[in-house]
Amino acid sequence: TLSGGMAQRVALARALVVTPDLMLMDEPFASLDAITKSALQDDFLKIKKSSNLSAVLVTHDVFEAVKLADRVFVMSEGALDSEVNLRDLTDIERFERAKALLVRLKNKTRDHEPDRQ
Repeated sequence: TLSGGMAQRVALARALVVTPDLMLMDEPFASLDAITKSALQDDFLKIKKSSNLSAVLVTHDVFEAVKLADRVFVMSEGALDSEVNLRDLTDIERFERAKALLVRLKNKTRDHEPDRQ
């Protein structure tokens, strides 16, 4: 029996061996240890670049999104909310300001919503 991480690596290899034009990936690196995750992400980027692969990656990891994506979209409550400029995510000061603004906006919206019962 394969471990969770090994099974994930096998699944990724099986998906890539057929050289798809598009890959749909839902948290493909989530259950991997840090060293394996980084190595597989690097391998994925090399394959993506060399084969002109397009991928839709679902992740909750902002750092993974910045490392792997050309474009980042944010979903909220099951719907597409916005596209995030990667430059904003890599500029820590700008990211922190944007994050604080989003938290204030979310809290303000929550304060004005009627109670749902």
